[in-house]
Amino acid sequence: MRFVVCGGGTAGHVNPAIAVALELERRGHEVVYIGTPRGPEAKLSVAQGLEFVPLEAAGFNRSHPTTLVTSSVKVLRSARKAAAYLEEHRPAAVVGFGGYVSLPVGMAAHRTHTPLVIHEQNSVPGLTNRRLGHYADRIALTYEMSREYLKGCPSDRMVITGNPVRRSILEGDRARGRRSLGIPDDALMLLVMGGSLGAKHLNEALIAMRDELMAIDDLYVVHSSGPRNHGEVVTALGTGYGDRWQVFPYIENMGDCLKASDCIVSRSGASSLAEITALGIASLLVPYPHATDDHQTKNARALVKAGACVLIPDDQLEDHLSHDLLHLLRDAELRVQMASSARELGRPNAVSLLADTVLEVAGGGQ
Repeated sequence: MRFVVCGGGTAGHVNPAIAVALELERRGHEVVYIGTPRGPEAKLSVAQGLEFVPLEAAGFNRSHPTTLVTSSVKVLRSARKAAAYLEEHRPAAVVGFGGYVSLPVGMAAHRTHTPLVIHEQNSVPGLTNRRLGHYADRIALTYEMSREYLKGCPSDRMVITGNPVRRSILEGDRARGRRSLGIPDDALMLLVMGGSLGAKHLNEALIAMRDELMAIDDLYVVHSSGPRNHGEVVTALGTGYGDRWQVFPYIENMGDCLKASDCIVSRSGASSLAEITALGIASLLVPYPHATDDHQTKNARALVKAGACVLIPDDQLEDHLSHDLLHLLRDAELRVQMASSARELGRPNAVSLLADTVLEVAGGGQ
């Protein structure tokens, strides 16, 4: 069977989409990825060997109401193009992962009577999935609490699958990761990641702690700064730390790097939390404060409740980061407890569950 997968805007939408696309291909099916030509999905999907079809899409700026008109025109135009594509290729199902591009493709699926599955990564569903949820054949959720934000959508079509994690993440290797980074097996490794676009405030707060962190003799820091902030992070960090503080704009071998780490400082986007819990890693989370409906804070609540992480609001970084992070790095027993609690929350089989759901909707069994 042939399937269409769509989703874009951030790696948080794209990585789960790619994970499911690759799982469907592994099971012998054909998959086409539809995304925006300038979004991360264009590069990331092609890098995984997926066929990519570009489609223009845009959101609107709430502070500039006129953008609602221009974005709506673009969505309708793209929906017509997507409908023509679906009519020509007749996929067994469309699977949408959110982001602006999922809206016209989902609308086209409804118009052409193509089975539609949507997946919501975050605790609070985005606008695209709230709209598509009214006529999707199946609504796959990461969090049980998401149901309350989908009022009016058929509850009997909702299923909890968790958030798919790429196979390359699940198959990461600690020894291989440490070798690639030049970090001794018995050293303490801190991984800093602010999401695919980076996190300026988080970067600055960590750099401000450089002397305190480097005073821990066996500590190595691996820092994913984000492409936009890479230059300023390197400049602010300065020299003199050798390979004990390595800064990358983007980490390609993330599976190995995650497995190599003992502790993580991260935003609490859905994909990051799915990876942290699937692998079972202690973490200090700093939710992005401007996320819609503060969904990153809500994402992290399950980890906080389970004792799997430390949470610091972004506006309290200067007051609490130094104390909380140093405590976590110096307490090996606490990190072990957090890692165990995180692992209990993880859903490493989410990609398989969601692929099963897609095939069920398409009428193809397992």
